[in-house]
Amino acid sequence: MTILIFSSGQADAVMKSVVSEDQISCDVKDTLRIFLQKLTENARSAGKRSRERSLEEASQILQKIPKEALGSLQPAALHQFVQLVLALQLEAVTSSSTCRKLDQMLQVLAEINCSIVFEDTYKCISGHALILIKLKKNLFFFLFLQVFSLKDLQIVCMFLEDSTTGREVLKAECSTLLNKVAELIPAVMSDEATRNGPLCYQTVKVCLQVFQLLPGQVALMVYSKESANMSLRDILEFLMSIILGEVSSRDTRLLAGTAVAMLLTTATDSQCAGSAAWSLLQITNTEPWRLTVGELQVDCRPRRQDGVDRLAVCRGLLTCCRNDILVSHHSNQGTCLLLNGLFPFVSALCEEKLDCHYYVFQVFTIWLKRLRECLSEVWEVTGAPLDSDLQQHLTQIIWSNAESPLDGVAEVARSAFCLFMEIYDKDCLHFENTDKRLYVELLNSISELPWESKAKYLPLTALLPYAGTDKVRGVTRHPCTFYLLFLSLCTSNIFIMFYWHSLVFLNDQYDDMMIVFDYCHLLAWMRVYKFVDWLFQLSLVYLTPDSSYQRKKTVLLLLSAVLETCTDTWSPDRKKGQPPANMSTLINWAKERGKWDFFSKSKMLVLIGCLEDSTNEIRELSAELLLRFFPSSLPDDVTAVLLRRAERLLHSPRVQEAQMGALMIKLLLHKVDGAFEHGEKQSVKLITFLLTKLEHHYLTASNDMLLAARTTPIHGVVSALQRGLLEVPGVLAESITHSVAGDIVSLVEKLTLLLLGVLYGDQDTQEKDVPPSFCDMGNAISSLIGQGGVEGAGLDEDGEENVLLSEEHSLVLTCCWVSLKEIGIFLGSLVERILSLHCKELTLSVEELRKASKVFKDIILKCRHWGAVEGCCIGFTKFCRALLSSSDPEIRESPPLILKQGLSVLQLPRSASVTRRAAGLPMLILGVLAAEDSSKTRPLLAQTINTLLDTAKAPLPQDWDQTLDLPQVCAVHTLQAVVKGSSLGVAVLQYTPVVAVLSLTLLSSPCWAMRNAALQLYSSLCTRMLGQQPTGEEGSAHSGMSSPSFFNLYPALQPFLQGALESAATDLHDATLLLHPSLYPVLTLLAKLQPGAEEQTRALSEFLPPPVYGVRVMSSRALVAMIPPSEYLATVLQLVEKLPESPDVVCCHNRLHGQLLQIAAILARALKTSMSQSSLSEVVSEFECRLWMASVRQRCPLVRLAYVDIVSPIRGHCSSAFLTQLSCQLLQEIHRTPNILEVGSASFHQSAVNFLCGDPEWACQVWQHLANGNAVVRLSLVKSATEGRGWRGTVLQRVMERALQANLKKALLDQNLEYRGAFLTALVEVMTPEEDSLALPRPCPSGFEETWLQECVEVLFTDLESDRGGPVLISTALCAVSLVDLSLLQRWCKLLEKHRCPEAPEALRAACAQALCLCGVHVVTRSLTGGLTLKELSTSLISTGIYLLQDESPQVRAKAAVFASLLCCSVRRPEDPQKCFYMQVNRALHSLLDLLLEEFWDASCALEALVCHLPDCDLNAVLKEAKETQCRSLYERDEANVFAEPSVISECLLPHLLNLIKHYPKSSTLAKNLERWAQNSAAIVKENLTICMQLQLGDVPNPDWLSLLIEPRFHGALSGLFTRAIVLLQLLKECDSIRPLLDPLSSSKNLQDIHRRFVVNGLVLPQVFIDALRTD
Repeated sequence: MTILIFSSGQADAVMKSVVSEDQISCDVKDTLRIFLQKLTENARSAGKRSRERSLEEASQILQKIPKEALGSLQPAALHQFVQLVLALQLEAVTSSSTCRKLDQMLQVLAEINCSIVFEDTYKCISGHALILIKLKKNLFFFLFLQVFSLKDLQIVCMFLEDSTTGREVLKAECSTLLNKVAELIPAVMSDEATRNGPLCYQTVKVCLQVFQLLPGQVALMVYSKESANMSLRDILEFLMSIILGEVSSRDTRLLAGTAVAMLLTTATDSQCAGSAAWSLLQITNTEPWRLTVGELQVDCRPRRQDGVDRLAVCRGLLTCCRNDILVSHHSNQGTCLLLNGLFPFVSALCEEKLDCHYYVFQVFTIWLKRLRECLSEVWEVTGAPLDSDLQQHLTQIIWSNAESPLDGVAEVARSAFCLFMEIYDKDCLHFENTDKRLYVELLNSISELPWESKAKYLPLTALLPYAGTDKVRGVTRHPCTFYLLFLSLCTSNIFIMFYWHSLVFLNDQYDDMMIVFDYCHLLAWMRVYKFVDWLFQLSLVYLTPDSSYQRKKTVLLLLSAVLETCTDTWSPDRKKGQPPANMSTLINWAKERGKWDFFSKSKMLVLIGCLEDSTNEIRELSAELLLRFFPSSLPDDVTAVLLRRAERLLHSPRVQEAQMGALMIKLLLHKVDGAFEHGEKQSVKLITFLLTKLEHHYLTASNDMLLAARTTPIHGVVSALQRGLLEVPGVLAESITHSVAGDIVSLVEKLTLLLLGVLYGDQDTQEKDVPPSFCDMGNAISSLIGQGGVEGAGLDEDGEENVLLSEEHSLVLTCCWVSLKEIGIFLGSLVERILSLHCKELTLSVEELRKASKVFKDIILKCRHWGAVEGCCIGFTKFCRALLSSSDPEIRESPPLILKQGLSVLQLPRSASVTRRAAGLPMLILGVLAAEDSSKTRPLLAQTINTLLDTAKAPLPQDWDQTLDLPQVCAVHTLQAVVKGSSLGVAVLQYTPVVAVLSLTLLSSPCWAMRNAALQLYSSLCTRMLGQQPTGEEGSAHSGMSSPSFFNLYPALQPFLQGALESAATDLHDATLLLHPSLYPVLTLLAKLQPGAEEQTRALSEFLPPPVYGVRVMSSRALVAMIPPSEYLATVLQLVEKLPESPDVVCCHNRLHGQLLQIAAILARALKTSMSQSSLSEVVSEFECRLWMASVRQRCPLVRLAYVDIVSPIRGHCSSAFLTQLSCQLLQEIHRTPNILEVGSASFHQSAVNFLCGDPEWACQVWQHLANGNAVVRLSLVKSATEGRGWRGTVLQRVMERALQANLKKALLDQNLEYRGAFLTALVEVMTPEEDSLALPRPCPSGFEETWLQECVEVLFTDLESDRGGPVLISTALCAVSLVDLSLLQRWCKLLEKHRCPEAPEALRAACAQALCLCGVHVVTRSLTGGLTLKELSTSLISTGIYLLQDESPQVRAKAAVFASLLCCSVRRPEDPQKCFYMQVNRALHSLLDLLLEEFWDASCALEALVCHLPDCDLNAVLKEAKETQCRSLYERDEANVFAEPSVISECLLPHLLNLIKHYPKSSTLAKNLERWAQNSAAIVKENLTICMQLQLGDVPNPDWLSLLIEPRFHGALSGLFTRAIVLLQLLKECDSIRPLLDPLSSSKNLQDIHRRFVVNGLVLPQVFIDALRTD
């Protein structure tokens, strides 16, 4: 047999034969050589995009060769060319695009010599499962000799679909091909693995392609008696058995449905094809039935009627059938296949809750599309418009899926609605139906939905083009409705159409625009190369370790954009954004001018320094740039240094540092070249090195675990192996053999047993089934530490037991847990990759896989740490998925066996308590279930759910022990894990009703553990059913699901929940103190639903009397969700009318309170809808008649509270007499002192105060009696000042100011800290002017007597200076003192200096910024015309502002920027300070520095206000710490301010310090300060410059330098040193007295040498330093 295999030697042979031909010119030979090089490049490339690119280029080269030149090739050479291309086709059978490109080349060659291409194609096919016999010149006969393999089927598919010549070859032998397919069927269906594997799928695919691409040949065999083919009958029977459930793979069954439908459509007679299609619709039969397709008849036996069978048939018919087939009738005239045959199937599938609902709804959308295509033919058949029942049915299907939580269904529903509207509009136009009642009905239905409902807007956007804006406007009266409709339109085609018309207009101006564009384009490229180089250099400056995360991330993204745009680095994985073909010309042009040197060693070192960033994102972005754009191999010296650095990091016990080392290993494996001796592949040596190191770490841990945890932890090397072997292409196959893979599994097993033994305190863990408790682990590790010779392990300084973990304890525990997690991830990923390679040289035996399985079970079941278990489960899921996908039955049965064992363990009674939530057993079960193929029926999931349900339902034993874990409880916890697990997706939704029923039932269990587990399960279930709500929106209306949609999705829940509510209501009537356990959970679920169009209020109205307050509240919320929006007011009116009209009517307080709560809840929702004043008037009138409920005649404060809460939102609709009467009663009430304790009185008084403060007149009366109120009233009143700002600029504000000032001293002496803090907050809020007015001159505070003012201020300062009251109270006091007094400015400034530091609490730093705005602007403005003291204070305030503009908190920085904006506005535009522009933070920083230099340069503190922000320049301490290789602690201490950037602030300060020196001759004070500073700094600068000069920096980087390069304090100290040195050098020019301190020439030369050496070694300084040195 002839089997073509591509090789580079074959390409060389072809080239030799071409070169030997004299009749071909040299140019053509060169072109053919390039063509062959591209083909070879295609064969060698690993990435798909790379291969496609090389093929595209080869195809273009071939097409450019003149046909005459190709025609002059000898037949032997042409044969070789054709065979070369065919060999590539055979290697790329799974890539359709590649095969088509190769086929294009074959067609070019076929134009030269068709017979050669045909002959070689014949021979190629004959090499795979068939033999070719040549009869005469161009006639061949095929004799298939063996059963098809998977590869053979793929080749047949390729030749059918992607080869013009191959299709013609197979067309002639269609019958023979089908015979061989039929012979393969018994082998395919022989066992379950083969049925559900790729062989079966590929067989179906071949059938489909034969039916689709060779319809003429197939039709003769199906519909002609003379040509009937029995093999085709066997194939049809095979396909039907797959559809009917013989195969569980959903993808294969759907493909089989398409294949059968395609077979039907081969008939040219639509009636024959239609008859066969109608026959196929018998698929719903539960009994055996016969399918007739032309002359073929097969008996069909239903096996699994799970809906996929009908789905496959419908999908196939809708996809494949021609229009004439879809409108064919069966028996009755007026019927057609599309409407009367397929639609009942599709609608029934939509109503069923299948786990493939997304596919079902896709088919529904396809049905609508085919209806739109066939609409004219349907009208001819039916002779009437679309039936109204059909319209309602379609509407119901779409509507019920508009809020589906299943991914993608809601979006498909919107598409379906648009299709339906288009179909209906065409139908109305055709039959001249101008009424269009459906639009009106839909708009009415939409209008009933609340504006928050998500289901409201998508239909509106679909209706808008057809119903018109006037009708749609009727349902968008609410402003939120209009806004959300606009947002919906912005994402719709309507908005796109608007843009399209705009583009058409612009296109008319295209010619004129292009002339201008060409000229601008030329000018732009003249400058672009300089700009790009500047941008690249600027980016490198800010990649220092002391730059902030935000700055580094922005820079890395910018670098990526620059390198993508301005290099010729082609990215195989990108379809768009590739560099233009002539980019290399521009690059060379720029490099000739000394620009665009992007890939030098110094720039590489900058990015390598980022590999040790503290954030994972910066590390990965840097590594990506190095991998994508930099040369394929690192310089040898860089490789050696990087390897040593990675090795050191892998020895670090810190998890983050170990991850840095693993990332470096990955980079080295990508680019290693020369770090080891030549000979063996470098990647192999590096992996061997890592495996040896892991063995060494294991031995160290075996001998001394404490030493290993500190110096040779396991997790770093495991992580490096995982990233190196599995994330670098080709490394696994190159470096690992079968024996090595087995050794890895054995070593991992030993490591796992060792680590678990440490946690147990006993290395014999094989027989231990119960994991150690955390206490046991602690004791075991303490004992281990004690054995290691650590004195006083676990004891504090006094010898007492320490509740905090010691450093040694943390080291061991972290090492164990993190290592177990990394082992699980590595082992699972390794097994998955090895099994996916299908490589004979690299396999794992069944015994080794069992060993790996045991490792996973040991970690998951015997380690309590949740992070370790979850991490291990990631690898375990990959492990199980790989095993389930194996073709070996023994391997494939392993995961089900693990699951079976896990479920059996769960069902057994325990002799001891394992842990809460069943420990790791649920995660073990979840890992197996998550690995199951989602495209199949998930039998393991069904089996597990049923087993767990049966176990959970089992009755408790009579003598159950609460100290032991019950199997029933473990089953419930496992169900929770299954329901909660995101890996299972929507597969569990079909089981949610039965699980919900179980959880609610188990809430009545006598066992507390069972009730607790059931409640957790119910909570997880609600989240799964309703979808995850955004943070902070729990219970929010617009993030939930409507009640109709909910019960449509889960219909089985409606009767159960109704029954639960009725049962609970019965219990409440029978015994008032008995509360049904499931009542509150049911109400909670219902309360989370949005309102809908169904009413379920009958049972909810019974939950008014219970004594439990929470039940009444939840009942009222649930009631809202069950009432249609159109019934809101009617329900409210009904409830109000039931309220007693006088206190003489006997009523239950609980019922009365419940009724009021329901009224309040419904009314709150009703007010959000658009309603008229008149519609609410009747409700308000009835409610006003029951005013007695807010008076003292109603003795229950909770009832009075509920009444007032109802009036508050509708006070604008109430009569003035009613409001006056109510306000009088409330005013009297808040000043009444009750004789006895009244439950709820405090809440009522708080509500009363808030109600009264809603009216300015009554609020004035309340504030005037602030001192007379009780504690609750006073607290509520001062809190109300901060809850609304409607009082600003009114008489009420002045009343509030006077009241607060009058009561300030009393409040400051109050012992209630909450009241004191709220009072001061109110004082600050009321007395603070509007932000725009802060720049205006400050008026003196009025209303204070002088003595009282001094006493109050002294109390405030005393509290502030002694830090009394906590950060929140102190921060409020600081703002308050900034408002009430300006006489003690020095004490105030010292407080700001104290609290501006990063170590202070954020509340205090924010208060400093607020104080600057309140008082600082005024002080600095006054100082411009004031005395020297004010100038000194002003420099301190500006310095404080600079500190706060560098704060970690964005809120603090924003407020400090307001201060800078106000100050600059007040100083620079004193004539109009209110027109203030608020600056961005960085701009604000520069503005304060400018202001300091312009207005306060001569102040005595000006110099100090600048240099205090410079970072320390002591390099000695930095170098000493950088040389330490041993970690002092497990966790690195974070900086107090992670946002601070010492290098950046030094860059900002340098120009201002240099400008300050220019004022040296103008001020003696400044001169003295500068000289004093120079004398103090010169020695330090000189010493540190000497240290820099002594650094061993050469052309070859060293590990010590790399340690400095990634040290943030080194960069900060260096920037501080350069700033000080440059300032000193400038000062030496101005001041003769300090010249002996420093030699300017040598210092300047040293700085330039240091800079030059640093740049070469990857440390880039800001341009401002370079410019200053050049100037100097």
